[in-house]
Amino acid sequence: MAASRGYARLFQSKLLTLVATGVTTVAFSILAFDIAGRDASALLGTALAIKALASIVAPPLVAAVVERFSRGRLLVLIDVLRGLAVLGLAFVASEWLLVVLVAVFLAASAAFKLTYHEYVAYLLPAEGDYARALSKSQIVDELESAASPLLAAGLLLLLPLGGVLVLTMAAFAISAARISSAGLPDLSHAKTASPVSRSLAGIRLLVTEPRFRALPYLAFVMAAGTAMVMTTTPVIVQGVLGLGARATAVAFAGFGSGAVVGALLWVWLARRHGERALMMTGAALVALGLFGGIVAASYPAFIVLWIMIGAGVMLIHTPAAFAIGRNVGAASLQVAFGAGLALQNAALLVVYLLAGWLTAATSLDTTFLVLGLVAGAASLLAFRVRPTAPAIG
Repeated sequence: MAASRGYARLFQSKLLTLVATGVTTVAFSILAFDIAGRDASALLGTALAIKALASIVAPPLVAAVVERFSRGRLLVLIDVLRGLAVLGLAFVASEWLLVVLVAVFLAASAAFKLTYHEYVAYLLPAEGDYARALSKSQIVDELESAASPLLAAGLLLLLPLGGVLVLTMAAFAISAARISSAGLPDLSHAKTASPVSRSLAGIRLLVTEPRFRALPYLAFVMAAGTAMVMTTTPVIVQGVLGLGARATAVAFAGFGSGAVVGALLWVWLARRHGERALMMTGAALVALGLFGGIVAASYPAFIVLWIMIGAGVMLIHTPAAFAIGRNVGAASLQVAFGAGLALQNAALLVVYLLAGWLTAATSLDTTFLVLGLVAGAASLLAFRVRPTAPAIG
C-alpha cells in the first residue's frame, strides 16, 4: 500500500513537471528571439542540442554521482534546481547566461527522468505492474509534446512571459513538496545494472532485431521535423513575418495540435492499417511539410505546415512506441524504451545543430530544403527495410 501511494505521488510529480518543462521550452524559445533576434535559431539549436546530449549522457553520469546518494532527496534537489533555473530565465539578458541556465535546467530534467524510472522499478516489483507503469509513462511523454505548446499558447494569451515563468517555477516547487511528503525509500544501496550496459543492450535490440530496423531511420525523420519547428519558429513568426510573442506561441500550438491529430488518427486507423504503413505516412507528412516551407509566405500557411509536421511526427512516434511495448517482454521494456529515446536524442543532437546554425548562416529556405532532404532520404531508407516479423509491418 505504501509503495502504491509512493508511486502515485511520484507519477503526479512527473506529470506536473513534464508539462512545466514543455511550457518552459516554449518560453525559452521566445526569450531567445528577444535576446538574439534573427540569430535566435543558432542559440536555440545549441541549447536544444545540449538537451539532447544531456538525455544521452545523463544516465551514466547520474549513476556515478549519486551511487551512494538518497534518490528521494535527489528528486527534491532536482526540482529545486529546475525552479531556480526558471527563475533565472526571468532576469536573463545575455546569450551565454541563457544557454547556461537552459543547460542546467534540461540536464536536471534528464536526471529526474532516470531517477523516476529507478523508483518505478523498485516500488512496483511485479512484472505486470511495472510494464503497465512504463507504458503509462511512455503515453504521458507522448501527450506532453502535444499538450505543452497548447498550454503555453493559452497562458501567453492571458499572462506576460514573466508570469508564465513564475507559474512553471511554482509547479516545480509543488512537485518538490509532493516528493518530500511521499516517504520514498532510500535506494542509495540498491543494486541495479549499469546504465551504460542497459543502454547498449537496448540499442543492440533495436538495431539488430528485424522488426525494429526501420526505427533509427525514422528517428531522423522525426528529428528533422521537430528541429525545424523548435529552432526556427520565433525567427519565422517574429523575425520574418513581424508578429509578436503570442503569435509565436500559437504557432507552437499548431505543432502541438498536429500531434494531437496524429495521435487520434493512429487510434482511428490502427486496427485497419499496420504500424509500418502509419509510420511511413507520418514520414511522408514530415517531408512534405518541410519542403512546403520553401514556398510558404504567410502566417496561416506556416501554421498548416506545423500542423502537418506535428501530425507526421506523432504518426511515427506513437506506433513505434506501441510496437516496442507489444513485442518486447516486460523484463526488457525499460531498456528498449530507453534505447529508443537514446536513438531519438542522438538524431536530435545532430539535427538541432544543423537546423539552428544553417538558418543563422544561410536562409530559412535553405534550411527547409536541407531538412526536407534529410527527412526524405531517411524515409526512403526506412521504406526499404522490410521486417521479417509483423511487428511494424
